[in-house]
Amino acid sequence: MMNALGLAEAVTYGEGGLETRLRRWEAAERPVIQHTQRFSYRLGHLNPLPDGPRSALLTVMNRSRTLAGMRMRAATTVPTGMNRFPA
Repeated sequence: MMNALGLAEAVTYGEGGLETRLRRWEAAERPVIQHTQRFSYRLGHLNPLPDGPRSALLTVMNRSRTLAGMRMRAATTVPTGMNRFPA
């Protein structure tokens, strides 16, 4: 949903031609997209673990500010265009 909002902002209100607007949108959004995909993929490797050990490991991981920040990066990112389309 964040990307749809950013894309609507870029296409509707961006400067330059459509290709330029799309390039700028991708350059702005790609880092968060790639981070989220990589983190989710790695976290998915924990799925085969039994519930108890997986839950304990996730609890320990969340105590790390670095890992908690990585987990929450997409959730705490203010979407492009949010100032134009407030919630």
